[in-house]
Amino acid sequence: MDHIAVVDTNVISYLFRNDTRGLDYVPILESFDHLILSFQTMAELDFWSIRGKWGRRRRADLAFLMRATR
Repeated sequence: MDHIAVVDTNVISYLFRNDTRGLDYVPILESFDHLILSFQTMAELDFWSIRGKWGRRRRADLAFLMRATR
Protein backbone atom coordinates (compact mmCIF):
# COMPACT_ATOMS: atom_id res chain seq x y z
CA MET A 1 0.00 0.00 0.00
CA ASP A 2 1.35 3.43 -0.95
CA HIS A 3 1.66 6.08 1.73
CA ILE A 4 0.58 9.51 0.49
CA ALA A 5 0.97 12.91 2.15
CA VAL A 6 -0.75 16.16 1.22
CA VAL A 7 1.89 18.84 1.69
CA ASP A 8 0.87 22.23 3.05
CA THR A 9 1.67 25.48 1.24
CA ASN A 10 4.00 26.64 4.00
CA VAL A 11 6.05 23.45 3.90
CA ILE A 12 6.45 23.61 0.12
CA SER A 13 7.37 27.27 0.42
CA TYR A 14 10.05 26.53 3.03
CA LEU A 15 11.53 23.75 0.91
CA PHE A 16 11.39 25.71 -2.33
CA ARG A 17 13.16 28.70 -0.76
CA ASN A 18 15.67 26.53 1.13
CA ASP A 19 14.36 28.05 4.35
CA THR A 20 15.82 26.30 7.40
CA ARG A 21 12.29 25.79 8.78
CA GLY A 22 11.80 23.23 6.02
CA LEU A 23 14.57 20.99 7.36
CA ASP A 24 12.32 19.66 10.11
CA TYR A 25 9.87 18.35 7.50
CA VAL A 26 12.37 16.52 5.27
CA PRO A 27 12.60 13.29 7.32
CA ILE A 28 8.83 13.17 7.63
CA LEU A 29 8.23 13.72 3.91
CA GLU A 30 10.86 11.16 2.97
CA SER A 31 8.86 8.51 4.82
CA PHE A 32 6.01 8.79 2.29
CA ASP A 33 5.85 7.12 -1.12
CA HIS A 34 4.06 10.02 -2.76
CA LEU A 35 3.64 13.71 -2.01
CA ILE A 36 0.72 15.66 -3.40
CA LEU A 37 -0.42 19.27 -3.35
CA SER A 38 -3.99 20.42 -3.01
CA PHE A 39 -5.50 22.57 -5.73
CA GLN A 40 -5.48 25.50 -3.30
CA THR A 41 -1.76 25.12 -2.61
CA MET A 42 -1.00 24.99 -6.33
CA ALA A 43 -3.08 28.13 -6.87
CA GLU A 44 -1.33 29.95 -4.02
CA LEU A 45 2.14 29.06 -5.32
CA ASP A 46 1.19 30.11 -8.83
CA PHE A 47 -0.21 33.40 -7.52
CA TRP A 48 2.98 34.11 -5.56
CA SER A 49 5.05 33.66 -8.71
CA ILE A 50 2.83 36.08 -10.64
CA ARG A 51 2.60 38.65 -7.86
CA GLY A 52 6.34 38.44 -7.21
CA LYS A 53 7.14 38.80 -10.91
CA TRP A 54 9.41 35.79 -10.76
CA GLY A 55 11.78 35.20 -13.63
CA ARG A 56 11.50 32.38 -16.12
CA ARG A 57 13.98 30.10 -14.33
CA ARG A 58 12.34 30.40 -10.92
CA ARG A 59 8.87 29.81 -12.41
CA ALA A 60 10.24 26.74 -14.24
CA ASP A 61 11.70 25.43 -10.97
CA LEU A 62 8.33 25.89 -9.28
CA ALA A 63 6.52 24.17 -12.16
CA PHE A 64 8.93 21.22 -11.87
CA LEU A 65 8.28 20.97 -8.14
CA MET A 66 4.51 21.11 -8.65
CA ARG A 67 4.66 18.36 -11.31
CA ALA A 68 6.83 16.20 -9.06
CA THR A 69 4.28 16.35 -6.23
CA ARG A 70 1.19 15.36 -8.19
